[in-house]
Amino acid sequence: MLAIIGLGNTGEKQSEKSYYEHNRHNIGFLVLDSIARHYNFSNFTGKDRYEVSTNNINNIKTLLIKPVPYMNNSGIGVQRATNFYKITEDNIVVIHDDLDLPFLNVRYKTNSGDGGQRGVRDIHEKIGKNIHRIKIGINRPLGNTPVEKWVLSDFNKNELAELSIFLELFNRNINLLMNKDFNNFCKEVNQNMEQ
Repeated sequence: MLAIIGLGNTGEKQSEKSYYEHNRHNIGFLVLDSIARHYNFSNFTGKDRYEVSTNNINNIKTLLIKPVPYMNNSGIGVQRATNFYKITEDNIVVIHDDLDLPFLNVRYKTNSGDGGQRGVRDIHEKIGKNIHRIKIGINRPLGNTPVEKWVLSDFNKNELAELSIFLELFNRNINLLMNKDFNNFCKEVNQNMEQ
């Protein structure tokens, strides 16, 4: 069993859900939604501080998990989901945004610092650092735009077009991720995004 956990913000009210949907900070959720559509997963169901969707990919039972409601408190949802499904750290893949990577560049990390990403920090505090992480670049803001405002801003039209290509590549190479060949997964996605 593999748990793929996307980080983002759902908000507590319906109006907040639509506000956060296409934010840069929500790229982890956007990846999970894309996987769920592409591989015909069940609808996301609300549980205790997380939402979950299930299916098999390459004959591996796969859980797509969204901690709720807010990014900075992701740890409790991840902890409750992984405890409930009895998932070990080695079978947890967390997907999240990264300010220090170029737009849609992906990088693999494990047993490392949180890089200032508060959702990751909270997960580390709740379950430990020996998880697999796929970081997705969202760039740093230009000029004097505060980081907090930048991560909660929506992707623009051109970025959404690039994101669509990125999500297709993510799904096309997911067999590498499922086999925990994370470095080659990142290499394939990055090389194809550059073409």
